[in-house]
Amino acid sequence: MGFSRHKTIYQGEPSDEVDKAWEDLYNSFGLSQIPKAQARLLPNKTLPILGDEENYAVGLAVFHQLHCLNSLRKGLNPEYYRDPVTGAISNIAQEDWPEHASHCVDNIRQSLMCASDISVAMGGGG
Repeated sequence: MGFSRHKTIYQGEPSDEVDKAWEDLYNSFGLSQIPKAQARLLPNKTLPILGDEENYAVGLAVFHQLHCLNSLRKGLNPEYYRDPVTGAISNIAQEDWPEHASHCVDNIRQSLMCASDISVAMGGGG
């Protein structure tokens, strides 16, 4: 599962093909909107839609988690993904990268702990 010659399309060196596979996991699923009164009831923070402050943006957590994982993947290869002008990686400003990466690690940690897969897996060593 994902080692040596058994790699998936989501692994390996950066390429347009790998990037497209990752983006296809979540980019076709857009955000939805809910009224401000409903947004106040949510346990997680959301933001108003620009130009329509009476409605707030929401989406399924799985797509946020995939976005975070993809951002971290890109951060592992900054020489390929860093914008040469702005220094941004995955549309995240260079100065915001450490905080955003930390958010992504914690977001994925929470997901793994809340929906743990308890099946036996082969370890990667270490």
